[in-house]
Amino acid sequence: RRGNDNHGLLRVGGHAPDKEGAVRFRARSVRGGGAGGTVPQLGDMVNALYPPGYAPPPLLRALEPLVVEASMVVDTCLTVAKHAAAFYASGLTEEGAAAISLMTFEYGTPDRKDPYMLLNEALFKWNALELESWHDYIFLLLRSLRELPHVYPDAIYRAVSQRVLVDKTHYCKGNTIVWHAVVSATTDADVAKGYITDKQTNKCAGTLFIIRGHGWGYDVSRFCCVKSEKDIMLEPEMSFLVTNITDTDELVIVELNMVESTPILSRLLPVEEVGDIQLVHRTLQRLDRGSPAGECVKTLEEILARVPDYLPAILVLRSFFLEHPTECAVDLRLVPVGEAQMLDTSKRITSLRHRCVTDGTGLAQRLSASTQQQSLYYVGTWAYYVNSNVAAAQRIFASLAAQGHAGAQYSLGVCLEAAEAVKAVVLFQRSADAGHIGAVNALAQCYEEGSGVAKNPEKSAALFKRAADAGHADAMVSLAFCFYTGDGVEEDIALSVALYEKAASAGNSNALYNLAVLFEKGEGVQKDGAKAVELYQRAADAGNTDAMYNLALCFENGDGVPKSADRARQLYQRAVEGGHTAAMNNLAFFFEHGEGGVTKDAARAAALFQRAADAGNPGAMTNLARLYQTGRGVQQDFVRAVELYQRAAESGYPVAMYNLARCYKHGEGVDRDVARAVGLYRQAADAGIVEAVDALASLAS
Repeated sequence: RRGNDNHGLLRVGGHAPDKEGAVRFRARSVRGGGAGGTVPQLGDMVNALYPPGYAPPPLLRALEPLVVEASMVVDTCLTVAKHAAAFYASGLTEEGAAAISLMTFEYGTPDRKDPYMLLNEALFKWNALELESWHDYIFLLLRSLRELPHVYPDAIYRAVSQRVLVDKTHYCKGNTIVWHAVVSATTDADVAKGYITDKQTNKCAGTLFIIRGHGWGYDVSRFCCVKSEKDIMLEPEMSFLVTNITDTDELVIVELNMVESTPILSRLLPVEEVGDIQLVHRTLQRLDRGSPAGECVKTLEEILARVPDYLPAILVLRSFFLEHPTECAVDLRLVPVGEAQMLDTSKRITSLRHRCVTDGTGLAQRLSASTQQQSLYYVGTWAYYVNSNVAAAQRIFASLAAQGHAGAQYSLGVCLEAAEAVKAVVLFQRSADAGHIGAVNALAQCYEEGSGVAKNPEKSAALFKRAADAGHADAMVSLAFCFYTGDGVEEDIALSVALYEKAASAGNSNALYNLAVLFEKGEGVQKDGAKAVELYQRAADAGNTDAMYNLALCFENGDGVPKSADRARQLYQRAVEGGHTAAMNNLAFFFEHGEGGVTKDAARAAALFQRAADAGNPGAMTNLARLYQTGRGVQQDFVRAVELYQRAAESGYPVAMYNLARCYKHGEGVDRDVARAVGLYRQAADAGIVEAVDALASLAS
């Protein structure tokens, strides 16, 4: 059976089933919340290139310092763009279309590097100064690409003439790799192979990538300056899981699956606001380009008016008075790549502090003990986010937490809660008492789940309310769920809806999803299938895999939208990429039966069923058992089928109970046992399986 029951309301919490089939999930992470302002994230190096309200210059002006014969190149791209842009009714301009075309432009001579090669070199080096020269074009390119619809073919192909390194640190099955460049691929395998095929010997040499499960691809065929080859363009910093490698003497075939990832430039467009750290970086770059120092000082002083102890702004502003802008700029642009460099960053900041004691501006007084703490906390968050060095981050957070730093207390609690829940609760409480709203929400979850403390629904709801009142969107979602279920508060569906709407207005994908469920069911609001689909779509666009799954069901069943098996399959595929097990089960059906625009592939269906079964999905266990019974996509194995039916039945899955009963009745994969079969039929019948009622009647006659 295909899974057709959509998911119920989500609650921000753990992955445990709840009332009405709701699913909870955790959305807690290490975040800066003290006086130090915004903590830098991946992508800030490029995001920092754009001040609030930035508008790109004309394409020609953006390219003149970068490419040879820029005027000719732009004219060529504009000629192509005039035809391409007409096919899109979105906000794509001719200049934007030309920016896309530029990535396909070729000079046709070996002595000149094509524009896409120059840009990708800068992206690969990931150097702020080199990227600065490309920042206007990057903006034009990404903004224009995002005006195009995403495409979801079964696979795309990319060929390169070099053989990739097949070893444990590079391309190896199970490794996750990142492509830093803007990547061109094709939906036609033969076209890709043609790039690396010797015309005389007709042999392929190099590397062929087969990419599945991608969600950030754009069809740029109409924008090609050369003959269209079904081109698909991917944004920079895409992550892929290596699923298989076939290595021959001449050709390496690498199979990749896109994994859940946030492109490093994904938050770039549209630019609505830039955090303090981005403003500091931008100020440095303006200074380098000769902007008046007075304007730069004014920007930094505005930051300090909001956050008096914000270390990067203090360091840069102090440098104007000490006339050491170069050394200071290098210090701020340093991106730690290892623990030694992270600690070195902290030492540099400390040493620079001692040098400003005679600046005579009063800035030295701002370098208080809390500022020194915040500088170290800044290093700790780099360790956690950029380097995934949890051990180093934990040591830094522990040191600061002992000094009473609220953000570090919260962050250390997050690091410890899985292994030392009681200690995590103590840390969350201390941080919450100091006013850290993230810690208030975390503490509420502990009381809700009984993690490190006795369950207390009333206290949990009160803490969720405290965090929600302070604007914490996840806390709003949790509090709304409390009012929906009556956990710790009096049930109030109207208030639940109001809280979901408030969190949804802030873009919270869980709130958007839950509102969609309520509109689909008609609970607390008038039933409206079209509104539900709209909200599911918004949540899915924000990366919510449950929304992708439910929206796929809407398209598959024609609920609120015209039926479209192909659209449903695409959405299941996207949800699968995010690890959604029910979507794996349903996508497997498409491959098993050749639906949704895919070719029948029982082996691929079995692999998807297996993946979902390994993650504990009882429906997938049942479907995989059925394939083992019939020998479709796998080698026939009745014993293995019984094992899978047994696992699914033990989890309370009625269809598995019925199928297991049939095995006992007929002695398939297990000794014949009619009494055991009768017991299982009764359990299945009680759960509503009509066929089980008929089977019991047949055995009784």
